Amino acid sequence: MYVISDLHLGAGDGRDLSHRLPIGLDFRDLSVARIMGTIDLELWRLVRWLVAHQHDLMLLGDTFDHPAAESDDRASMPTEDDCVRAFLEIAKAHWGFIFALRYFCSQPGATLRVFLGNHDIFLKMPRVWAEFLKLVAPDHPERVQLLSSLDEDGIHYQHGAIEPHDRFDPDKIIIERPGLPRLLNVSLGHLLIVSLMNPLIQVNLLLARTYNPLLVWLDAAIHFGDPDLIAILKKAGNRDK
Repeated sequence: MYVISDLHLGAGDGRDLSHRLPIGLDFRDLSVARIMGTIDLELWRLVRWLVAHQHDLMLLGDTFDHPAAESDDRASMPTEDDCVRAFLEIAKAHWGFIFALRYFCSQPGATLRVFLGNHDIFLKMPRVWAEFLKLVAPDHPERVQLLSSLDEDGIHYQHGAIEPHDRFDPDKIIIERPGLPRLLNVSLGHLLIVSLMNPLIQVNLLLARTYNPLLVWLDAAIHFGDPDLIAILKKAGNRDK
């Protein structure tokens, strides 16, 4: 089993991360020319090596980066249409990687395990996953698995988004409403990102996006045991409901 994590493939046109950070950081070296010239090529070479040596492949989350693909306002929860559009935008920019995965899944006995990460939870959307399978394993969808965690041979596999600012519940990330579009139950942008997370990204670029600000602060308050803050946040939560 060969494990890859946190590729964070985005739109590939210079917008990866840079258009989301109003703090002067310049990520425009992630241009489509550089992406296609290095990342996708190296992934293609790796997949060919995996096939030659009969290894299975595990993508351990954040393979794709939804915030680095969509162009609409991220303050609201995205619909399934938004998620499909974002995935196809990333797939178009990284057709080399998609082609490599398709080659991998065409091999007899191949197993591709795809884990949800906090940046690519849109894969949980039924139509997004259907598009992924259509591109990667149209003839053998049974060779691909979508997982949130796995225990196998004494090893626990999980993306690891478990801190208050980036955790998510894989069983509760989709809102189903009769007669209305599905919603991804994780906000991809709000004030907390601008005021707290973006400045912190200057210190550590690996910090993930946050989702619900009230839940984030409540979780942190409970974690640190502040009874006054807990009471305030719970009251705010009841009022919002």
